[in-house]
Amino acid sequence: MSISATERVLNSIRLVLVGWGLLAGTAVFAEDPPSAAELYGTLPLARDVRLSPDGNSLALIAAVQGREQFVIWHLGGGPPTDLATGESEPRWFAWKDDGHLLAGIYYGDFHNYRNGTMSTRTLAFDADGAHHVVLNFADLSRVAGAVPQFQDHLLSVLPGDPDHVLLQVGPVERPRTPDVFAVDIHSGEPERVLNNRLGIFEWLADPQGVVRLGKGYVDGHARFYGRLDAHADWVLLAGADGGDEDSLTAVALSDGDPATIYWEVRRPDGFTELRDYDGRAGRMGKVIAGAPGMDAHGAVVNGKLVGYRFGDGDVTYFDADWQKMANSVRKVLPGRRVELVDRSADGKRFLAFATAIGQASSYWLLDLRGPKAVLNPLFQNYDGISPEQIAPVTEVTYSARDGLEIPAFLTLPVGRAPGPLPFVVLPHGGPLARDSGQFDYIGQFLASLGYGVLQPQFRGSTGRGWSFEQAGYGQWGRKSQDDITDGTHWLIDKGYADPARIIIAGASYGGYAALMGVAREPALYRCAISISGVADLAHLVNEVGATYGGLTSIPDVKERDVPLTAISPVKHAGAIQVPVLLLHGRRDFTVPVEHSEAMERALRHVDKSVEAVYFDDADHFFTREKDRIEMLQALQSFLTRSCGAP
Repeated sequence: MSISATERVLNSIRLVLVGWGLLAGTAVFAEDPPSAAELYGTLPLARDVRLSPDGNSLALIAAVQGREQFVIWHLGGGPPTDLATGESEPRWFAWKDDGHLLAGIYYGDFHNYRNGTMSTRTLAFDADGAHHVVLNFADLSRVAGAVPQFQDHLLSVLPGDPDHVLLQVGPVERPRTPDVFAVDIHSGEPERVLNNRLGIFEWLADPQGVVRLGKGYVDGHARFYGRLDAHADWVLLAGADGGDEDSLTAVALSDGDPATIYWEVRRPDGFTELRDYDGRAGRMGKVIAGAPGMDAHGAVVNGKLVGYRFGDGDVTYFDADWQKMANSVRKVLPGRRVELVDRSADGKRFLAFATAIGQASSYWLLDLRGPKAVLNPLFQNYDGISPEQIAPVTEVTYSARDGLEIPAFLTLPVGRAPGPLPFVVLPHGGPLARDSGQFDYIGQFLASLGYGVLQPQFRGSTGRGWSFEQAGYGQWGRKSQDDITDGTHWLIDKGYADPARIIIAGASYGGYAALMGVAREPALYRCAISISGVADLAHLVNEVGATYGGLTSIPDVKERDVPLTAISPVKHAGAIQVPVLLLHGRRDFTVPVEHSEAMERALRHVDKSVEAVYFDDADHFFTREKDRIEMLQALQSFLTRSCGAP
């Protein structure tokens, strides 16, 4: 295999993208070098790239003049096609066929919900951008003027039907029990093809588009129902006692055998293994993939199970040709995890996605149509930042006070001087989430300013097995917070951090942890930064239940004997002794801006040092580049004035 001239191809693609306005490009035309905020606040160039069936076009979500947009990139030449979505944001992309695509969009609905919530829609596009239609579920509900909140759950592109796709949508009066609709991609009109039954809240279709599996609840227990074909009766296949719906996860239905289902099954040790299920015999079959102390996950491409991976490792492919191609790309890109995310119908073009710890992700095209295999670089995210500027990231572990081993990612500035550094402790959001160790724009921004960064994967973080995740349930502000505190002391004990210059910062749950950190440990941190952070837990658990999709409940947050006031930062403003910065978007429908406003009032009421910056158009994730850059600028200014710059 040969690899084309990487820099030449990347530069030519970038110039074309700039010419057509398809780069965020804050500093592309700037006369002066970009500031750190401009450099690291630039949106990643591309995500969710998909290869057309004929292999001649790419669909992607790209940075377009400071916003994400749907774009069609024509590999044979010609200008990209920009598919604008108005004020909505892109969510996902899928090819229906070479001439048509499906796209999911989301937006903050502040009209029908007081604090706003995420609502979604599905669009059907012609590949040339000449025509698009919103798939229409406006008349689904019996409630006049009410429309379903979520309308983008695609079940199948129906490969044998040129005019329809399959979606599940629930009416307003029963959003958690959706029906299945065949929707005309030309008119947008739906036709109900399957009524909800048995309390099913999620359906799964096989690669041919036949709905053959449903997941629901019966008497508080998760249950799976299946059928062999579209005309067979539904039968109970499997269940999870105690309502533990995540102990069984249906990954895919077999492409060749209608009785076979592939599952991720949690073992007694808390880690998952990949297994098949014999629908005729009614029992689990062999273990396809499993390993001690690691989760096994199925790799699915276009609805088909193509392989498996352990943890964050490389995918092992079932098909020998896929495995050969993956190995070839990995040989050319050593040190990176490479996944084949798409293949053309003729098997001559593969789309590869490459990641590495601390590094920005990239997309590559493996082309077998010529006399020899060629690997072409397509999109390198954050390519305005040279490899020499990216601070090295390593994975470390430390012991919590109760002996639990806590993994973490440690980022140290490029060219750091010997001795203790100013440090930022940066817990992630969620809390049922995790950091991957890959390029983190906030972490790398802080490192570029001279700070070390610790990202603790406190108990309750995902990806470390069920026992580790479950250990964090009910531990907001308590054991999960202790894990973060213990990580801070570990930094000091190991000589990494200057104890007089440690900052705690985070976004969403991480913002909550930053506020609780300085409330519980007033002498440990120099200052605190909360980005889109939770401040009032009573407000949180009340507001999330108001809309379908609210996931946080009191048992997730606290144990029965713990009052919410005891673990709400807004109730402990008087304990905070250091400067606090609050950053929040007013279009945040995940954690409403009222949280930061209440925290600001509470701190000012007791004469504490607080700065608050609100962004009128920003959402929870600072999705748009202008807001992201301004947020980083405000963060840097606060660090310089109130936290002691490096």
